[in-house]
Amino acid sequence: MTEDPSEAKRRRVTIDPNLFQIDPPARQQKMRIPVPALYTNQKKMSFSHSSEDLSKIQENKGTFENMSENIKQNDDFFCFPSNNNEGLIPELNPKKSQKRKSTAPVVPKAIGKEKDDAYVNDNQELTFESICDYSKESNYEDTLVTTNEMMTKMRTELDFFLTLSSEKMDQMNILTFDPLKTNYKYFVASKMCMHYEIKAYHRHIQQLQYDIRQIAALEDFLDQDHPEIQNKIKNNTQNGEMTKAKPFVNFTEFKAKFLSDSNRIYEINDKKEQLKAYRASLSSEPPQNQNWTVKFLSLDFKSGRIIRRCISAFGDMTYYDIEVILKAITPKPEFLPLTRHLIFDLAWEHYMFPFTETAVMTLPNIFDLSPKIFSPPFLDEKSLNTPFNILNSTDWPFRKVSEELFTLLVETDPFVVADIFWDIITDITKIATDLAIKSGKAPEDADLGFEALFKYLLVIVFAFGVSEVIEMMAFSSFYYEFIENDPQKQFVMTHFNGLVKYINDIDANEYHRQFAS
Repeated sequence: MTEDPSEAKRRRVTIDPNLFQIDPPARQQKMRIPVPALYTNQKKMSFSHSSEDLSKIQENKGTFENMSENIKQNDDFFCFPSNNNEGLIPELNPKKSQKRKSTAPVVPKAIGKEKDDAYVNDNQELTFESICDYSKESNYEDTLVTTNEMMTKMRTELDFFLTLSSEKMDQMNILTFDPLKTNYKYFVASKMCMHYEIKAYHRHIQQLQYDIRQIAALEDFLDQDHPEIQNKIKNNTQNGEMTKAKPFVNFTEFKAKFLSDSNRIYEINDKKEQLKAYRASLSSEPPQNQNWTVKFLSLDFKSGRIIRRCISAFGDMTYYDIEVILKAITPKPEFLPLTRHLIFDLAWEHYMFPFTETAVMTLPNIFDLSPKIFSPPFLDEKSLNTPFNILNSTDWPFRKVSEELFTLLVETDPFVVADIFWDIITDITKIATDLAIKSGKAPEDADLGFEALFKYLLVIVFAFGVSEVIEMMAFSSFYYEFIENDPQKQFVMTHFNGLVKYINDIDANEYHRQFAS
């Protein structure tokens, strides 16, 4: 049966027109990108300083120059000017930054019911009455025996997973990074594998706690009198005493409707295995030429002494401070990216998303829905109707691109994150253009527009299914204001900001009401 076109139009996901401000990177060499209106016309969702703050910085440009000169002469970055005078940098952010402590690039979140939790029964109208049959002989005693056995087993498993989680957390906490001994990407991938092991343990713990509560609630329900059914059931009598009316409980139905399933655990383990495969492709050995790192971090040199002081003060510093220090201690401009990357590597050891205030984020639980909800053009019908949670297990055209998002999770430098995502966007553009040509579009008409690109980005993020990736996007977008003369990074960070905002605004319940078949 063909769907009514008006109904299909009503159900289609629309993208905020305010996001349609720049052209996609269809032709990298000829690209011209204006200043994104996403940042100039809208309230900034993730930047650490307002436009008023930035104007103060511009007014006090000389302050930065003085700070830089002081560092060059004194090698002590604590010679920064005091904040007694109006307009100086410390006054831009009078409230101390609340940064998340880090034991890994991304640490497990607190156990609690989140958007992507594993619970089955979200229907508040579902009651135990629905699994009871008062016309059959009661199986009350057998049900209690079964629930007692399950409770004993679950409590044992709960203790087991709590112990495993604690031990794995201890292992991860003592795993530290030494730039002279370890390749950082390998180190981060190892910690991410531990992170997903802990996340799987936490999911087990969540499910067991939830199931124990559900079983206890069923037992309480069965222990209650049910006066409303007294007229429906002929009461049995024993020794002249009336027995309580007990229903027949369909226990198979109880487990299906009221207990959690393990699909989300399997998905977490699947991500862990993908990370292990990615880690196996990396070398654990540090880069061959470490002479510059040894010299740069040595206390015999000014750079090493300043970096050591920086490490102890990372929690109180902003990236404005870091930029001043970088420019003062980097011998040549071409070495700046290398020095910056090393500082971010060291900062991640102490704080997640250093020098920013990136919020904890979770992908909305719409993984049982399919790419059809975002209407990406030119995608084949099979892929359009395959749920997100199994999409990357198929050979759909964008599988490799989606799995490349793993590389964002093992990167520490937000500017490098933007470069990696630029390559991902370029790959998406190429694949989608090829699909358009195969569908009959003329090559000159096959360029991917912003709306189509944005839809594909949404699809690959949900096919990837790892919440931490949107935290990395938000983290990178913080640094938009530090980009000069680099339209590629500006383009990417604009998309980061748009994706994070759009995804955080998704109401999973509303999407299920609108799109679930």
